[in-house]
Amino acid sequence: QLSKTLFHTGKASKSMCDDGKGHLLVGHIYEGMSVVDKKNRLIRHYRHEKHNPRSVPGNNVRSILTDHKGRIWVGTNQGLALFNPTLGEFTAFPFSKDNATAKGLNVHKLIETKEHQLWIASDMGGISVVDLTQFDRSGRLEYKKIDNSNSNISSVSTRSIAQDKYGNIWIGSHNTGIDFLSFGKPAFGILPFHDSKGNLKRVYGLT
Repeated sequence: QLSKTLFHTGKASKSMCDDGKGHLLVGHIYEGMSVVDKKNRLIRHYRHEKHNPRSVPGNNVRSILTDHKGRIWVGTNQGLALFNPTLGEFTAFPFSKDNATAKGLNVHKLIETKEHQLWIASDMGGISVVDLTQFDRSGRLEYKKIDNSNSNISSVSTRSIAQDKYGNIWIGSHNTGIDFLSFGKPAFGILPFHDSKGNLKRVYGLT
């Protein structure tokens, strides 16, 4: 659906991303995604279609990302998809059953790290990580999960992610504040040493 306007979609927006090719990608809260052609002042709008597997997976588009290869990733309330602007089609990548519940498909934020990893923050699904270099080779998207079953992340209701200039990852959650993941391993590890009652024991020497 094309409309010639002054860049006004008339729909509440949640996210935006410039593809570097003259287009602005706009994610809407309930109305899918729009692609704005800034030169020609045209807007093409995409909504989820129940019987069309190539439509945007969900109409709540919270995060849009252009990766190092220029690919466009779209995070929605019904999962992750790769957008083909030439064909106007979306390829959905469902979470595997052991990676997230149905609620975990509710994506809130996408980032690409310096290591070319796609980090996905989702509601009740924790963090999912995709190695984009592996995706380049195989064309398959394999998720690695970070949740309370394999880490000390404070909440699986994650909302935002950021990587600082040192490579550290910061995760914002819905109800527990901020988690910090260090890029480098600490120089020292603490090994708790308890007695039969669970109290820490004093250590006076090592051999």
